[in-house]
Amino acid sequence: MLGLIGTFVFLGGVSIKEFYDVLQGTDFNKIIIAGIKQGIYSAGAIGSVIFLIRWMNRWFELHSQSEFELKYFELDMERASWIVETSLEWKDAKGTAIPSELLDSLSKNLFSQDKEKLDPLNHPADQLASALMGSASSVKLKAGDSSIEIDPKKLLKAKPHNTSN
Repeated sequence: MLGLIGTFVFLGGVSIKEFYDVLQGTDFNKIIIAGIKQGIYSAGAIGSVIFLIRWMNRWFELHSQSEFELKYFELDMERASWIVETSLEWKDAKGTAIPSELLDSLSKNLFSQDKEKLDPLNHPADQLASALMGSASSVKLKAGDSSIEIDPKKLLKAKPHNTSN
């Protein structure tokens, strides 16, 4: 990611010089093309930085979640050890096994965790596309003489075909 960000920043820097040189001329088409290139390089750099920050944030979240799970495991091990010691002392003192109701209440939720589900990590371009597709009833793309129409409702209903025989 750092290489990608560096590439976009380098290309953006070269594009700024090119854009400045083109602005000195009078050809409007070259000015538009240089402006579009500058916009693409800038958007690529910004999008890559945002994705890197979100990826690192997700990694830190997973790391902290693993640390908490390890801490819960250590606490459960201590608790289980305490329950075993208590049941042995009960047997020595009373001569009978610890009542199952008491044992069940003491060992409730032992070694069980409700794991938190994390949202999948998406690139900003994926989020933009999903936002556009989610709010639009259909999208029609036209390139030259050909066009394609995408309808999200029809895409959800489509079933994958099995091509292996």
